[in-house]
Amino acid sequence: EANARWEEALDNYLEEVILPELPEFAARYFDEDKWKRDARFDGRGHSLSPYDGDEIEGQDGLYIYRIN
Repeated sequence: EANARWEEALDNYLEEVILPELPEFAARYFDEDKWKRDARFDGRGHSLSPYDGDEIEGQDGLYIYRIN
């Protein structure tokens, strides 16, 4: 479930922040898959925990993200 939310967060960031700011000629060459690959380098916490970017694994295999 965390990976699905992560994918959704990356898609939303692309659609709401990055793509609207690109000039039309540059948007044609922008590779969303490569951008997502690079964005994943920082881990899920970076996208899912806007407060501090941390991902904490609990004892039951659950993950904790601080959002405010």
